[in-house]
Amino acid sequence: MDGVRGEVEYRDVSFSYNDEAGPVLEHVSLKIAPGEKLCLVIAVGYGTTQGAGHPVKQPEEVSKADSPVPDWFQRGVRAALLAPTAMNQQKFTFTLQGGSVAAKAGTGFYTKVDLGIAKYHFEIGAGTAQFRWAP
Repeated sequence: MDGVRGEVEYRDVSFSYNDEAGPVLEHVSLKIAPGEKLCLVIAVGYGTTQGAGHPVKQPEEVSKADSPVPDWFQRGVRAALLAPTAMNQQKFTFTLQGGSVAAKAGTGFYTKVDLGIAKYHFEIGAGTAQFRWAP
């Protein structure tokens, strides 16, 4: 974040989704120095709905394309919709114009992280030889 100065420190942090499940974080402490970056790693399938599938939007809700829509674009969008997202909201869109695909993050927490994950899954589904990312 631009304009942030100094270090950030968390001491003895604990977190649980509910009392029955118990803590998912327990007594965690960390210090982030100025200029240092922290990467987030999530475990898919844990939390209050452990093992349950996440809600999936329809491809038409997250994609726009000039017609006709090629199969590779449809496969890419479907693969992106199966990608894990931080808040299970799938706040991204893919737009096909010619042979270029533009990917845009929505607004909210973690949407840029989610977009990176969705783009990777789009590439897996579509195949990287089929298109190029728009600038």
